[in-house]
Amino acid sequence: MRGLVLRAEQHGRSAAAWRLAHRAGALYAKAGDRRAEWWTTAESGLRAARACADPAAVARLTTDLAVILVDRPDAGAAVGLLDQALASADLIGDPVLRHHCRARAADVLVRAGRPDRAVPLLADVVARARALPDDRLLARALDELAGAQLAGGAPGPALAHADEAVRILAAHPDATETVRATHTRAEALHALGRHGAALTTVRLALALGRTQADPGVAARSHALLATVLHTLGSSTAGAVPAGRRATTGADR
Repeated sequence: MRGLVLRAEQHGRSAAAWRLAHRAGALYAKAGDRRAEWWTTAESGLRAARACADPAAVARLTTDLAVILVDRPDAGAAVGLLDQALASADLIGDPVLRHHCRARAADVLVRAGRPDRAVPLLADVVARARALPDDRLLARALDELAGAQLAGGAPGPALAHADEAVRILAAHPDATETVRATHTRAEALHALGRHGAALTTVRLALALGRTQADPGVAARSHALLATVLHTLGSSTAGAVPAGRRATTGADR
């Protein structure tokens, strides 16, 4: 993919170059181990976007570069790129593009250890998404806000937003977003100490995920299940049954 993007850029096909580079981002993200190649591809795409003088393309490719940078030691560089991407998106006036750029920016901020910046950004995304026609965009934003709140140590508000996301997505049981929001709800319940409810919710996520061929979704379900079962097992092992306590006392 990198070769195609570079050749398109070199031959003056700037629009094709940035579109290919942006689409390639999803493939590189799934591959996970080709960050250097993804960086070269995204840089070429950003140059092409600037050559087209297309602010929407610039916003998308700048966000792509930030996503790549966030996993490097200097997360500050990723945050700086995000500020540029958000400024470009805000100038365009396209509410859906603005939504996507700000949601991706918030995800990068959480991964960079800045949930304090991500939460207000996502709160704004949620407020604006309530006016968009696609309710799945609102549900996804609510789920992302809940995830950022969990990362920031606020499981109560996180549960409220995850609950709302799950209610909206009840109309879309086969959507990947439905399973992810159910995961987030389980994580919030677990963080609040409601481990029985968390276990029931994780099992629901496993059932929903069986209709989808997404190994990432399945892996998250199984990891959550193991975490909740471990917690429940530890609490059970630490509790001494009442009958046993009474017998022990009598034997003394």
